[in-house]
Amino acid sequence: MTLGIGRVSGILGKQSIASEITHEYTRTVKKGHSTRFFDGKRIVGANGGETRVTATVPGTPLMVDVEDSTVLSVGETFTYHDLGPGDTVRVAWPRVHLAPAD
Repeated sequence: MTLGIGRVSGILGKQSIASEITHEYTRTVKKGHSTRFFDGKRIVGANGGETRVTATVPGTPLMVDVEDSTVLSVGETFTYHDLGPGDTVRVAWPRVHLAPAD
């Protein structure tokens, strides 16, 4: 499931990038605080590189800490994915209990 897109506007270090496309889900009521919504999410670059988000700092640009920034390049568009290899999903199976008929 795709959660959104970003575009690398800068490589800030081995584990940090700047994205010129901000995302509403990173913003909280208090400015400067992250919602942690993207923590652990996978991002995949247009050139095929992928890494996981470790933290975000909302703002313009959006600062994104990742496991490995070397898989992305400046100007490259990337997508945020909710699920990735190694993730597990549990789907609850609803149960209906009916009272006995009188």
